[in-house]
Amino acid sequence: MSNPILVVDDDPDFVELVQALLRNVFDVEGCTDSKVALERIRQINPTLVFLDLYMPRPTGWDLLRALREDPNFADLPVLVLSAAGSDVGEIDTHLKNQTGGPVEILSKPFEIEDLLAKISALVRHRVPAEVAERLIVGANSRVGSAS
Repeated sequence: MSNPILVVDDDPDFVELVQALLRNVFDVEGCTDSKVALERIRQINPTLVFLDLYMPRPTGWDLLRALREDPNFADLPVLVLSAAGSDVGEIDTHLKNQTGGPVEILSKPFEIEDLLAKISALVRHRVPAEVAERLIVGANSRVGSAS
């Protein structure tokens, strides 16, 4: 399996959750420190980065800025997951106006269907069609079994 995803969040339990949700489709690696995450991004060239903006310094905002300033990663898809609640609309506007590159935001807690829809939208041009199909099929089976 290829198509690595890097989850950058200071909550190791959240990193484990994302790994469990996506392990059948992607190689998911986690970092709880954004400085280490930047090094890993340069090493593994991920398909997608999950990013918590509100981490200890350097923050997720700092990491996102560093990625967008690097020509190698300016177009790297980033899925921002934030517990910002009512500030999500403001953050979304700021992200899209100030950072460029493919970026989506999803507030925590989230529905699995919403998470997978955001992932599909961000990676559809970066992964083979069969990977995207596995993501959708896997999502439907997990969601269906939770009902």
